[in-house]
Amino acid sequence: MASGLPWAAGDSLILNDIEFPANVYPYLNLKRLGVEIDTIQAVDGSITPDMIASRLRPRTRLVALSAVQYLSGHRADLESIGKMCRGRGVVFAVDGIQAVGAVRLDVQQMKIDALAAGAQKWQMGPHGSGFLYLTEELQSKIAQSSLGWLSVEDPWSFSKWGQPLAPSARRYEGGSLNMPSLHGLHAALSTLLEFGPEAIENHILAITEILLKGLSDINGLRVVTSYPDAQRAGIVTVRLPDGVDSKEVFRQIAKRSVFIALREGQLRFSPHFYSSPDEMRQALDVTRECLASVRG
Repeated sequence: MASGLPWAAGDSLILNDIEFPANVYPYLNLKRLGVEIDTIQAVDGSITPDMIASRLRPRTRLVALSAVQYLSGHRADLESIGKMCRGRGVVFAVDGIQAVGAVRLDVQQMKIDALAAGAQKWQMGPHGSGFLYLTEELQSKIAQSSLGWLSVEDPWSFSKWGQPLAPSARRYEGGSLNMPSLHGLHAALSTLLEFGPEAIENHILAITEILLKGLSDINGLRVVTSYPDAQRAGIVTVRLPDGVDSKEVFRQIAKRSVFIALREGQLRFSPHFYSSPDEMRQALDVTRECLASVRG
């Protein structure tokens, strides 16, 4: 998507300094075309509509933003940002990997032009699966840099070269698909739909609230994800006290069969809809005991 838009030297796009690299490098690569990168500095792990509004310029062509930040867990106000971008004719491209499957997104209501999400996180799909959503208007502006035999209108007419591209997003399917991965993704999405997006979101917010309150009570921990419900999803991140070996705390927690992530020296909890309130309380007890053990 990024490389296929009709960029001109002097055009600009808006990034921020807390994005996961997957949502950075495709845009940094556009510097070779003379595109300018305007990077917003986050405040308390968040990017707000006002921050973006203050950086919009006449030649701003695109805003790239994660729906939920991978480290802080902040959930962006996509609807406000999307309406602002649509009103200015600016492409709104969203990385949804930490949101889709955990909280509800409405691409039409939020005026999202492009939504990409790997499925190995909250969608519970196999590695290598995922999706890209584009509006028809945005697709009409993209000049594809690569084509394959499945990209055309009728790929089964093998000798009919010179065909137009498929009118749907199938034009981006260059060759044979990873069918085992897609079957796995289908099963995973079926499970999510069986429980229902609203029920899943409500449950995730409820059990992460248990984590937020409990982690706040552990002496020395600083909760990074201290946002109201509308501004968070399934990630809860905490910063350890200065001088504490985060890798050792993480290792000891894992030995107690509580599986979290260590990111930038911080502990990231990310329970899904299959996690229970009792498991959250167990995770809190284990975290408290392991931190005390490492601190001595």
